[in-house]
Amino acid sequence: MSLDLPLVSLVMYLKEGEINPGDEGKVVRFEKKMSDWRRDVIVGDSKNLTREDMTSNMCQVENGFVGYWCEGAKCLCARTHWVLQESESFCWDCMHDPCACSTPLVWDATEQAYYRFFLSCDGKTKKNVWMSKPIGSMATINYKRGEKKRKERENKEKEEENCADNQKRALNCGYCCHQHAKVAKMEHEESKRQKTKKETVKKMIDGPDHCIHCDEDPCLFIQIESRLWENDEIYYDKGDYDKDPAAYNSGRRKRAYQYAAFVLWEGINYRKPHYRCVEDGVRALFPPVDGKIMGYKTS
Repeated sequence: MSLDLPLVSLVMYLKEGEINPGDEGKVVRFEKKMSDWRRDVIVGDSKNLTREDMTSNMCQVENGFVGYWCEGAKCLCARTHWVLQESESFCWDCMHDPCACSTPLVWDATEQAYYRFFLSCDGKTKKNVWMSKPIGSMATINYKRGEKKRKERENKEKEEENCADNQKRALNCGYCCHQHAKVAKMEHEESKRQKTKKETVKKMIDGPDHCIHCDEDPCLFIQIESRLWENDEIYYDKGDYDKDPAAYNSGRRKRAYQYAAFVLWEGINYRKPHYRCVEDGVRALFPPVDGKIMGYKTS
């Protein structure tokens, strides 16, 4: 990086024209940095920055280690330029964006962008590879195409690195490859789920509210009992009940069985017996006065 005047001397020189003896060369270099800053950083900016503002911004960038002034020593570029470290594609090897690790960068004043000159080994292919976004339409298309290939290449390299790391971890754990380690891990997790499920089922079976008929905890009839009773209140007629309690309770049991089938199986057109707990519960709600009951008849 080029030599700089102290910040206080710079401000004094720009504002009042004062300068220490022997600093004339440093001032010339600083003036060049100022012009490069205006050209590379604030071109196209609607703000009209003063020289004091530009000086302050330049010092903040350099003191904050977020950029520096390159004179072409690293990128072999004849054009001095400011390099800001704000982009995700910033190269920390050559400290440039775009990367200047290989061939020198060339500045195109028309496109306002950097490019590299590519020449194939047989000398048949010659083209400019844009390293920063140009302003022309055709050059922009080529730039986007190159960026897409670069990202695909980076993703592939990252995938290969992850694969190598997984392979290394698998070998350290005693497996022959990452795939076998992955399968073993899945089998271990599945065995843990099955064990947890068995423990949960065992805890439910041993619980005080577990039903041996419907295998539910709590019993299915306990879950629907209140709904059966509310449904019966809609159709209950005390006058009809007083006339013939036995026949009326038989009809109430029938409606209760139908409604239980609708609640449990989401329909009433079923030809299968209810759970024993449901049968006993319905008969307890609407007991047979004459002692006669009718169970499920197989067709």
